[in-house]
Amino acid sequence: ETQKISDFTNQFKSLKNQLAACGSVIAEEDVVMSLLGSFPESYSGLVVALSTQSNLDLTKVIAALLQEEIRRKDGGLNDENPTTLFSAGYKGKAKRKRATQHMTPERSWFMAYTEAPKSKTVNLGDDSKCEMIGIGDIPLQMPDGGYKKIQNVWYVPALVKSLLSVSKITDAGIIAQFDNKECVLKDVEG
Repeated sequence: ETQKISDFTNQFKSLKNQLAACGSVIAEEDVVMSLLGSFPESYSGLVVALSTQSNLDLTKVIAALLQEEIRRKDGGLNDENPTTLFSAGYKGKAKRKRATQHMTPERSWFMAYTEAPKSKTVNLGDDSKCEMIGIGDIPLQMPDGGYKKIQNVWYVPALVKSLLSVSKITDAGIIAQFDNKECVLKDVEG
C-alpha cells in the first residue's frame, strides 16, 4: 500500500510488454484480473466492482485505480460533506454536485454538431434550469500541439461557462488530477 498506483501499474504494464516480446501473449481479461488480484484488501470494494463489469480493458481499470488513489489521498468526498460549488457562474455552499455531461454555451467550438430532436432540461447548481438544444464534438488542443476530441458535448446556450464532466473524462481513460488552482488531465497511455 505504500507504492504509488502509477508506479505499480507502470511496472505491471512493463512486465506484460516483456512477456509479449518473448512471445507470451496474455489475454486482456487475464491481464486485468491479474492486476486487480494484486491489490490489497483495502481496495476490495473497488476490485469487486471492477471485476464484475463486462468488457474491461486495462486502460479503464488503471484509470479507475488512479482515481481511487487520488480520492483517498484527498481524504475522499461524500454527499454529507458540503463543498464549494463553482459551476455556471454560481458560487456557494452545496451538497456535492457535479456535471453529469460535458456542456458549453459556445456554439462556434463544435467541429461536429447535431440539433437535439427534443431539448433536455439541465439542472444548475443554484436550482435554476435551462435547456440543452444540441450535441456534438469539440476539439481540445493539447500542450504538445495535438488535439483530442471531446465527444457528446451538450450545447446549452444559457450557461455562463463550459463544464467538463470528470466522470465522463475518467470513463474515457483520462486521469483528472486536481490541485489548488487547476485540473490536469493525463492520458493513461502517456
